[in-house]
Amino acid sequence: MQDLKVQVVPDETLLPLGLQKQIRLQKAHGQIVAALHDESIYVVANRVKGFRHLKTILRHEMCHWGGRKLFGKYRKMAYRKLLRSMGGYSGLKQYCKGMGLDQDMAPYFQTLAKAEDIPFQDQGHYITDEFLAVLNSKPDLYSKAVYEGPNILIRLYSCLPEALKMTICEVTGWARDQARKRSWRDFEEVSSSDLAYILRQINRSAQGGSDSSAPHLMKVEADDEVTLFFSELAELFEA
Repeated sequence: MQDLKVQVVPDETLLPLGLQKQIRLQKAHGQIVAALHDESIYVVANRVKGFRHLKTILRHEMCHWGGRKLFGKYRKMAYRKLLRSMGGYSGLKQYCKGMGLDQDMAPYFQTLAKAEDIPFQDQGHYITDEFLAVLNSKPDLYSKAVYEGPNILIRLYSCLPEALKMTICEVTGWARDQARKRSWRDFEEVSSSDLAYILRQINRSAQGGSDSSAPHLMKVEADDEVTLFFSELAELFEA
């Protein structure tokens, strides 16, 4: 967070003009609690409900920032690629339902449905970015996700402290990522541990970690632009 500032404004009308324009384009006026703009997180004070709420929204916005730092100019493509691996928009909704994020994600799906000014090629990036940020603001959700090891260990896993569950998820995600990278095994589905590892790398990058590398699952290839465009277009016509 060395390059990132946190700035507090009394209400939404005092946000920077560029950010207010973005809010209008997304038709999200009156809904903003915090937002990342340039190199600052702007917090709207009259919508913060307490310290725990503040901690949650800062984790959310830090995920947006960390994604920018980790993926750089390939961020939008990498997020669209993750969305495709999760089964597109319909698949993402199933993940939200399975993880109990329906209510948290509903405003973002609504924004996507009514914001005609979000370019078609940016919509997949937008909704995936928000999904990861929501998940990052609720770390206990994916550390409570289904354990992917032998069934006999499930009961033991459920008794572990949250921090240890989180570590197990992240390490499992790292191992799966290495297997993909080295072509040992091609995991087609995106698991809770994959998401945990992705968020670990994003958070490390947000905090200035020099050892942060983009997960292989989201590695951008030369032909991804064309592949993603046609897969998104096909899903649009199927909707």
